[in-house]
Amino acid sequence: MTRDEWLTQLCAKLLDQGISKKDVQEAQEFYAEALDDRMEDGMTEAEAVADLGDVRDACDSVVESLPPVRRAVAGVRQSRERTVLVIVLLILGAVAWVPLAAGLALLAVAVYAAIWCVIAALWAVDITLLLMGGVGIAALVEGLTTGVTLTGVYSCGVGLVLCGAGIALMPVMAMCSVQLARLTGKYARWLKHFFVRVAKGDQADAGYRPASVGSWWQRNASFWRPCLLVALIVATVGGVLVLIGLIACGFDPQTLPMLPELHAWGASVGLDLAHWVAYIS
Repeated sequence: MTRDEWLTQLCAKLLDQGISKKDVQEAQEFYAEALDDRMEDGMTEAEAVADLGDVRDACDSVVESLPPVRRAVAGVRQSRERTVLVIVLLILGAVAWVPLAAGLALLAVAVYAAIWCVIAALWAVDITLLLMGGVGIAALVEGLTTGVTLTGVYSCGVGLVLCGAGIALMPVMAMCSVQLARLTGKYARWLKHFFVRVAKGDQADAGYRPASVGSWWQRNASFWRPCLLVALIVATVGGVLVLIGLIACGFDPQTLPMLPELHAWGASVGLDLAHWVAYIS
């Protein structure tokens, strides 16, 4: 049997089994190259063909090397009756697999959204602490202008302490956000692999590892070190003001006079952090 005859029989058998023309062409090119390599190594054409073995074995090898879905499609192409049967089964099975697929998709979206909600919640807490510094300064100004200086000083101290805590937590929030964002990327990769690996016959994504917490702190030292320094300064100033207020009121903030509400743009804003701290403590 000649080289061309062997390849022609291979292509014919593959087409008879319902293999797509693209896969048949790839198999033909592969075995043609294998024959050429043997002939370049010194074999005759007949010896090269005999060395490859029977056409049916090569055909079976090509079919087995295809991804599961392609093999299934090839099997469906072999028989119109089987095609009709598969369509009927898909329609009947849709009652089960369509809700299941929809449920899995909704679950995936819910998990993805939950991760980003955690990130948003972390930053909401930190921003609230940072805003306390502005509230404390506003309380000091309000206390000085309304004659309730001691309450304003104490409230300003509380606000600065909370603001310092917010500044100190900024690097922690940033690190958590980065790790959670990386987690969403890993989760998206897992979802992609879960839904398409059978259809494409691909392998699981390998080599992906979230950055370690230690490496993040090392890479971002120029960010978190100034944050901690500023936080220490702000919190120290706030602590001094709180201590002054506590000493002046005999360590009983409830005895301090109430700070009037701030009226701006038709709204009333309470700035009295002194009594707020006394209330929650």
